[in-house]
Amino acid sequence: MDINDRNPTIHEEKLKDSDRDYLSDYEEKYIYKTNPFDPDSDNDELMDGLEIKVTGTNPLKLDTDGDGIDDFNEALTYPDYLDPLNPYDAEKFLKKIPNVKARGATKVLCKLAEEKKLKLKYGSIPGKGAWGSNPLAGDISKVISHCFNVSKRDPVMQYFASLPLEIKETSREKIKQIYLGGEPLAKWHENWDIKKLRGEAFGAVYPSYYFTTMDRQSICQDTAIAIGCLLKMKGYPVKIVCVQNDSKYKEEHVIVQTVINGKEYVIDYNKVYLKNEYYKIHEIRNTEVWYPLYFEEVIQLFQQS
Repeated sequence: MDINDRNPTIHEEKLKDSDRDYLSDYEEKYIYKTNPFDPDSDNDELMDGLEIKVTGTNPLKLDTDGDGIDDFNEALTYPDYLDPLNPYDAEKFLKKIPNVKARGATKVLCKLAEEKKLKLKYGSIPGKGAWGSNPLAGDISKVISHCFNVSKRDPVMQYFASLPLEIKETSREKIKQIYLGGEPLAKWHENWDIKKLRGEAFGAVYPSYYFTTMDRQSICQDTAIAIGCLLKMKGYPVKIVCVQNDSKYKEEHVIVQTVINGKEYVIDYNKVYLKNEYYKIHEIRNTEVWYPLYFEEVIQLFQQS
């Protein structure tokens, strides 16, 4: 028996995983020097244990290879182009933007974990979209924070956030949409089939000029979080709001609320409405703010509405 095992405290630490990150308290304190009470010591949105046991990255460094792209996006979002342990692949990848494709982070993580024979738990659930990738799943505010933290470091998201934004009516569908750099942010899939597309990377409503970092499915909450992250990166105030009414949305439906050029808008999938117009058309009877992604200087705009 290891002499340390005779110490009741150390023995308990070897059996306990206080922050549920796949490392025992003993491993975190004495071997890896990570925080046993924080599942993500370097705040890269990858749990400490997953970095040690699955991706092979440093749980104390946001960017293990120091090439300017964080570990999460290298290992899980763009594994077809990047290796989180190779400092020389970032330059080639950056030159390809925007002509690159994101992978579903949850599926990539599950496959890597399976290869390493690690059984995933604590929120990393296949097929659950953005929720499944969150190491702190269960608290909606943490889920959205997680998505934004990953997205704001994604060089592809940074590229799209740098493009000029317009709200204009489409010539074909006669609806208002957000355009980035002259291209629509999102448009309906040409062969829309909710049963076939649910769970696919692009889903029923897919971004023609941008895609979310996370595993976006053809559901309202994933779409709202994706668009909300992009708008926040551009400096607009954002609220992710759950709405209900007596007719169209018998169940909860998730939308984005924002303020652009002094006007309050609602973004519902690929459609953009003035807020008051949207609430009237859809007879909204109840709202619940899931999480406000706003900047301090515009808080009053929403509090007064």
